[in-house]
Formats: sequence, structure tokens, C-alpha cells
Amino acid sequence: MIRNVHTRAMRGDIAEAESILGELAGPADELWPRWRWPALLLDRGLQVGSRGGHGSVRYRVVEVEPRSVRFGFAPRSLLRGEHELSVRIAGQGTFRRPPGEGEETRPGWMNLEWQHRLDVAANLPDTAFRLVIQLHDVLAEDLLDQAERLLTGVEREPRAMGARLGMIHRIYRALDRER
Repeated sequence: MIRNVHTRAMRGDIAEAESILGELAGPADELWPRWRWPALLLDRGLQVGSRGGHGSVRYRVVEVEPRSVRFGFAPRSLLRGEHELSVRIAGQGTFRRPPGEGEETRPGWMNLEWQHRLDVAANLPDTAFRLVIQLHDVLAEDLLDQAERLLTGVEREPRAMGARLGMIHRIYRALDRER
């Protein structure tokens, strides 16, 4: 089992963050990075028991809270385990940006931490599993970029995937279009 964690600290309003998370896979979803990844689709929306996924990655919703959602991979999937997307208050006060970028304060804003955690094993050869994890890494960072853009207006440059990973991503997208 591999644990893969991506976190992002940012300033924002926790109620707004909860609202953004609560729209995941719904008609008003702006969090999922559709510009690069197949849409996240769930048969009954973001509620426990709902099934779906993105592209060929299939899972079910296991838990939904105002500040987190947890998914388990489908029973017959090549992937076993779960993943969770959450946001929490990491502290109040002035958010310290990297050196030279100053400080930022706004009424009602707090220090937030978004996290995507993946606990996964796979019935795949090691090389293929590593590629899946690398693709997941880009997707998780794209998702956190979206959260940051929605809460703070900060735009980030998309991550480059490199030739090999980019080719795998194009195949993944092409397979999704054939559905």
C-alpha cells in the first residue's frame, strides 16, 4: 500500500471552501480540473453510496462531511484502497507568504490547508503502477491549483508532464472519449 499526500496552504474563508468542496462532481463544480482531466461523474452526486469516477478510474463515495469527501475504489478495479479530499482551518491570523511576497489579511480569512490523500495498492506491474501514481500527482496538484484559484484568485502555470507521462495522459484521455 502506498500513501501519497498532497497539501496546499492558502488563505481563504472556510465556509467558501466548504461550498466549493460540496459542489464537487455536481453541475456547479468548478473545483475539478476539467481542462486537463476527464470529468468527475457520480451517479447520484456527492452522497454516500454514489458510484462513478473519472475516465477509467472507478470508485464509490464512502463518506461526505462539510470539510471532506472520501472515496473507495470499485471492487473489481485494478486499484485497491481509498482517497480523500479535505480542507481544514490551519490557524488564524496573518498568512505568511514566501519571502518577498509580503503578508495578506482579509476580514474572515483564515489559514486553510487543503489535502488530497491517496492510500492505494494495485494489481499492476511496478512500472505501470508508478506511472499511475505520477499521473495522480499531476491531477492532485491541478485540483489544489483550482482550489487556490477559486479562493484567492492566484493562477498557477500548469505542470509539465514530460514526454512519456504526456503520452500516457493522451492515451488515458483518448480512452475516455471512446466511452
